[in-house]
Amino acid sequence: MSMDRILLMLEHAENRRLLEAWLARSHAVLPAGTEDSLDTPFDLGIIDGRALSRLWERVQARRRAEQPVLLPFLLLTARHNVTMDSARVWQSVDELIVTPIEKVELEARVRILLRARRLSVQNAALHRQLEAELTRAAAVQASLLPDRCPVLPGFDLAARCLPAREVGGDFFDWQEPEPGVLTLTLGDVVGKGMPAALLMATIRATLRAVAHQNRPAATVDLAQRALATDFDRSGSFVTLFNAELEVTGRRLTYVDAGHGLVFIRRRDGAVAELLPRGLPLGIFPDERYEEGVVHLDPGDVLVLHSDGLIDACRDRPLTSAVLAGVLDSASGAEEIVERLVRLPGLAGPPPDDLTVVVLRCLESDEPVVVPAGMERMAAAVRTIPSRVASVASVRRWMADLLSAWAVSAEVASDLVLAVTELCTNIIRHGYRGEIEGEIQIHLTRGQDAIRVTVLDTAQPFSIAEAAAPPPEGLAEGGYGLFLIQRLVDEVSTESPGGRGNRTVLVKYERPRS
Repeated sequence: MSMDRILLMLEHAENRRLLEAWLARSHAVLPAGTEDSLDTPFDLGIIDGRALSRLWERVQARRRAEQPVLLPFLLLTARHNVTMDSARVWQSVDELIVTPIEKVELEARVRILLRARRLSVQNAALHRQLEAELTRAAAVQASLLPDRCPVLPGFDLAARCLPAREVGGDFFDWQEPEPGVLTLTLGDVVGKGMPAALLMATIRATLRAVAHQNRPAATVDLAQRALATDFDRSGSFVTLFNAELEVTGRRLTYVDAGHGLVFIRRRDGAVAELLPRGLPLGIFPDERYEEGVVHLDPGDVLVLHSDGLIDACRDRPLTSAVLAGVLDSASGAEEIVERLVRLPGLAGPPPDDLTVVVLRCLESDEPVVVPAGMERMAAAVRTIPSRVASVASVRRWMADLLSAWAVSAEVASDLVLAVTELCTNIIRHGYRGEIEGEIQIHLTRGQDAIRVTVLDTAQPFSIAEAAAPPPEGLAEGGYGLFLIQRLVDEVSTESPGGRGNRTVLVKYERPRS
């Protein structure tokens, strides 16, 4: 078993000699010869007031570099100095001991701090393991969503699901049980994170199993009965919109189980809301659901969304009429989805899972246009605090996820480097040392392109301004932004409402002709 390493930074020669003699029996003692000794690996630093005043910035930087792992420091100070600027002192040290030194007290303080260090290292390892498990869970959940948009004569379909955490309780689904028929579902499980995600997977599987030979009302009734025990045990419920589209007749038969966030924007601009026709699944096991029927005419647009869109727009009322206005002049379902997702002007992670599904009835002879690179979909999301040490977790998460998606090593390497450089620049030059901020990274994979959307609440900046290095050389952080543009195929950044940044990177998996 390796010995704990203790770095002595004591300018008082007698104290240094005494502590080295006491501690060397059971620890690896490292006398600090120069300031660079702080860069050597150690588990505990023991420092006196003079050394702390001289090395203040170096100690702070060394502790930050170890985050989220604790690197403890023990301060030796004379009794008359105990009242020194305590707020400043406790930013760099975890314990203090007053001279003259008592050996028993010293050993006790050292033992406590080293134990805290070991627990911190163990917690960090467990956290990395949890991150890896969440990454795998996010990849699995992303694989449960439809991997491609069906080509429907006379219709254009698109969707997006953005979980508030790595995994979430929102989902959408569609199937073609027979030619000319499409089943369409959007569900919102109460809650967020892993519990909601597990229930979401169960609900989705149940609906898929019963939908093939049943109409929407029968499908929801059967799912309610099959899931009664799961709802009872979890104490949860789900709002659900389940519909069946007869493509030829443009007839939509639907059940709205307590969802209520569905509307049709007619070709003439009128808005028709599809009201709930029953309670959410999981409220009453004997609830029975009634079907509604609407016809879609050329130019009509059906919009489904979860309450995450409303929660993300807390500063303004978000009615169906307001949302319908966003659709004006949009060229396709994918563009409508993109507009709705961007509507909140999010400068950070969404407060709740956010899902949007759009079905557009095409005008006569209008071709179905599937956006390049978006014929199939896979998505994942990651949130980190605004600390440089957290960037390593993004690197691991992306590498694992892109490997699971079977992305080529070259494309994956470029994307990982571009995103980690971007996050580092946001932390250093956007947040400027603020550790309470967050950065959220969304990955979406299409047929031949990977799209990365990075949201933050830092100071606004523009990647475009760093398009080329200045002749006299690069400023600190400039090379990172310059490099990002060379690693990806498309890059854009905006500051919604003048606060925070929304940066989008696109990398094509195959060369563009």
